[in-house]
Amino acid sequence: MKIDKSKNTQAADEQIVGSKDPILTHLNDLAGATGRKARSQFLAEGLLIVQRALEDHLPVEWLVYTSDLSKDPSGDTLLTAAKAEGIRCISGSQGLLGKVTSSRPVPDVMAPVGVSYVEAAEAYREDLHTILIAENINNPDNLGMILRTADAAGAQQVVIAGADPFHKNCVRAARGAVGRLQICGCSDLACYVEFLKSKGVCVIGTALDADGGLYDLALPRPIAVIVGNENSGVTRPVLDACSLRIRIPMVSGQDSLNVGVAAGVMLYEIWRQSEAAR
Repeated sequence: MKIDKSKNTQAADEQIVGSKDPILTHLNDLAGATGRKARSQFLAEGLLIVQRALEDHLPVEWLVYTSDLSKDPSGDTLLTAAKAEGIRCISGSQGLLGKVTSSRPVPDVMAPVGVSYVEAAEAYREDLHTILIAENINNPDNLGMILRTADAAGAQQVVIAGADPFHKNCVRAARGAVGRLQICGCSDLACYVEFLKSKGVCVIGTALDADGGLYDLALPRPIAVIVGNENSGVTRPVLDACSLRIRIPMVSGQDSLNVGVAAGVMLYEIWRQSEAAR
């Protein structure tokens, strides 16, 4: 990296000054799923997401920012906090950073965040009481909303099958939940459901041929909630493996909910029943 020690470095002692800088190469790698997997990192973009990554003490070694960051008082606070934690702060122009992200406007600050992404069965713990499972969610914004909802509703772990939870749109929509929640992958969901049941976990999924309505069934912890693809729902082999198939009640005229809304309705009902049982 080229170092610019002039007085106009926006309070940072490093500055990106060329398009071939290794920092830009690193950021460009994180734009794709292959690069994210190879580096075991995802990219946090924007003041709020980077700020939450620091507040949650996630693995951040450096961040890069534009001169616009200092226009927001919170931006100066972020840089001060980052330096106090020993995080390198590197400045770069909007033009250069715009080459490594498709986000527009170009974010004022970006940071690679370390992440561990293991198979769900390997990450299972006896103290888990609420797990959310997302199967084949095609829209990263929907997946991000699911993660945000899971975080807010007290899920301890999220298992992802057939999707990338570290896509920048998912990270943005999750509003800080990516990295704070334990997120695991799953290559064979039906097998994993059987594994959970062998551990005494009640596994529920939504289906038209349900065992009962959401508000009519007891939903004891430990429990796992499965939400499926936006169009086709939870796949039949996975539904067949569930402990319970439930139906979310709706007035006539609609037969489905947005997948993020469905996840929230079920998770909050589980929380409500748990609180009522105390």
